[in-house]
Amino acid sequence: MFRFMFTFMFMFTFTLPEKRYNQHILRNGLMEDSTLADILYSLDILVMERMDNGSFQVMGAVPNFSAQFFPGAITEKRVASFDKNCPFIENFLVDAEDCWASDCTETMRSGPWLQTSLSGEEYAFEAVALSLKKRKILLIELARSSYGEKQALIQKGRELSLAYHRLAQAEAELQKAKKAAEEASRAKSDFLAHMSHEIRTPMNAIIGMSGLLLGTDLDKEQRYEAKVIHSSSEMLLSLINDILDFSKIEAGKLDLESIDFNIEEVIRNVENMLKIRAREKRLGLSHQLGRDVPPLLRGDSERLTQILVNLVNNAIKFTETGEVVIRVMLEEEENTDAMIHFSVTDTGIGISPKHINRLFRSFSQVDASMSRKYGGTGLGLVISKKLAGLMGGKIGVESEEGTGTTFWFTARFEKQTRILLVEDNIVNQTVALAILKKLGFNADVAGNGSEALDVLKKASYDIVFMDIQMPEMDGLEATRAIRDPDSEVTNPDIPVVAMTAHAMKEDRDRCFEVGMNDYLTKPVQPQKILEVIEEQLFSEIVWETKPATVKTASSEKKIFDKSRLSDWTEDDEELIKEILTEFLDDVRLRIAKLEQASEAGEAKTVRYEAHSVKGVSANVGAEILSDTAFELETAGKNGAVDKFPSLIEKLKQEFDKLFLLLQPEINPNGSAPRSNKDDK
Repeated sequence: MFRFMFTFMFMFTFTLPEKRYNQHILRNGLMEDSTLADILYSLDILVMERMDNGSFQVMGAVPNFSAQFFPGAITEKRVASFDKNCPFIENFLVDAEDCWASDCTETMRSGPWLQTSLSGEEYAFEAVALSLKKRKILLIELARSSYGEKQALIQKGRELSLAYHRLAQAEAELQKAKKAAEEASRAKSDFLAHMSHEIRTPMNAIIGMSGLLLGTDLDKEQRYEAKVIHSSSEMLLSLINDILDFSKIEAGKLDLESIDFNIEEVIRNVENMLKIRAREKRLGLSHQLGRDVPPLLRGDSERLTQILVNLVNNAIKFTETGEVVIRVMLEEEENTDAMIHFSVTDTGIGISPKHINRLFRSFSQVDASMSRKYGGTGLGLVISKKLAGLMGGKIGVESEEGTGTTFWFTARFEKQTRILLVEDNIVNQTVALAILKKLGFNADVAGNGSEALDVLKKASYDIVFMDIQMPEMDGLEATRAIRDPDSEVTNPDIPVVAMTAHAMKEDRDRCFEVGMNDYLTKPVQPQKILEVIEEQLFSEIVWETKPATVKTASSEKKIFDKSRLSDWTEDDEELIKEILTEFLDDVRLRIAKLEQASEAGEAKTVRYEAHSVKGVSANVGAEILSDTAFELETAGKNGAVDKFPSLIEKLKQEFDKLFLLLQPEINPNGSAPRSNKDDK
């Protein structure tokens, strides 16, 4: 109906001669009495023109339905505006504005929608927008009856579309406001950071020069004045540092470092920094470190120190008698991470419950009197809260007025794997430490089983790599002692991995019998060490025993295979030179001991020294020398004293060949060090 009527109407309207159109249709922009006006009025059609100010001018008579369905939308001067009380028209006009802006000549139709009158009746309407001779025309028609349930669903869909449009507009405005706020915050923080840096330069000069001044001969009054300048400057610099940190945090420019550190060293450093202040007030300052806290951690120790210094400083400031105690406990532990709980408890003035909520706010203290009496800006706790959050933790306080306060915070750190290497040979120590370093681990060294027991009684480790044949106490005896519940070591169940040149099945069986968890044969491959560490420490199921893989001997042995050293040293020529120099010195010394033991008929000593030569030679890639030492070790094991001289001579010959071959590696531009022949 609307399409037929609309076509008829505009054919009739715009086919009139221009002069007659002006006389009968428009007078001061309004449609007056005319046959067309009567037609539009009788058809319940509202015709309007979009004005530059965004309102609509009614053309012709105002249909009766407008007051019932669009109350207040049309003024006495026939000016119409549609707001959120007419949501469908508002939604339709969003698209109509695009049509008019492009001067579209095509008709844009809304389709029917439902509108409820003041009396509660529901009727269908349709709207049409078009552009004629650069004029923006809007028509609204009342249909004869409701379109029923189907139209109701259509109407709801359009209402949802409008709601979505409004939401999109609101979100765009919100994003715009958020971006403006963030830019303003960054600008503020950048300014604070810049100004803080500018102020720090002269402040450092004042502190430095006043410190130098205090080191000169001053009378009593001058010294007092210099001390005031120095201490006041330090206080001001501390405030500037707080402002700088605060601005960095607010601007999102504060990055945490990740370095290895010892947690007890951090706590002791905090104590040392503040113990003078505590002594001045005759306060006790101590710490308690939980036994299960991992001693070696990875994280930002500087920021951790900053939080602790701030909390301990506050505790000393607000405590007149008693003590301040730092406590460190393990809150939770995972495979590679640990959540550590720190607390600082004092016996000071305490905080009333009504004032606690003022803490951790920027530039805020408990009350104004606190600031006047004790000083401070209140930034310290805010920064501490932000830093704790950046470290994956949180901060809180527990206090009782007149009794004392406990500030606590948590922080998450990576755990360092603590490794104890038990090895008597210095070359093997260097090789093993270099391999572990390449894999990302640090290790402590014990020279024999007895030293290892002493170390394990004093400190906690995650895993032990144990050589088998060592002086004083060998690896088997040391492992038996570790597994003894009465041994006093910190962890009798610590994983112990054999790392030895013994490669026979019975050797491996003996290791497992005394309680070792795994077995590696020398020369040890870096990948094998990594696999053992991952399996023993990070696997959900830790196997008690694991058969070692024995390499098949190659038929083509080399005097020196440099690739072995180059692989795990990553071609570090200085490290290779250091290892080879230590190796030659060590083997030369052991050959001398072998000759003495051979003359004395000491088979046990021959076996021990030959075993050491075999292992260290295999580690550096001296394959033929290692095999020759193995022959001598076997003779010592079997007590074949008559074979010692010839085998030792063969060992010396192979050593001399190796010595000459290694000279370019050790002294590429210098004179060659002495060989075994030079000892004669």
